[in-house]
Amino acid sequence: MIAKTDAVFGITGRGTIVCLPVEDEWSISKDDAIHKRERIRIVAPTGETIATYIKEIEFINRGPDRGSLAFLLPRHIKPNDVVEGSEIRLARNGSEPDVEP
Repeated sequence: MIAKTDAVFGITGRGTIVCLPVEDEWSISKDDAIHKRERIRIVAPTGETIATYIKEIEFINRGPDRGSLAFLLPRHIKPNDVVEGSEIRLARNGSEPDVEP
């Protein structure tokens, strides 16, 4: 797992954005890279899972006490598909990223 989603919203013409909390709340090393097109699983508190990938990595200014990293998801994932508080899990093959072709 990377972290639980901190906020989810849509941007017209871009798609769904999933915001992460500050890096101190992540469960991976700060030195471990997250990659564009890396496959992820979004696991809702109910256990429902969405298998998808990180379309783009975004940086947003949310202030010093909030996270600044966000993921743009593929267009078919809508904001209401992702429940705030869902876990974002990297689909890794060992330590290597599993990347969407």
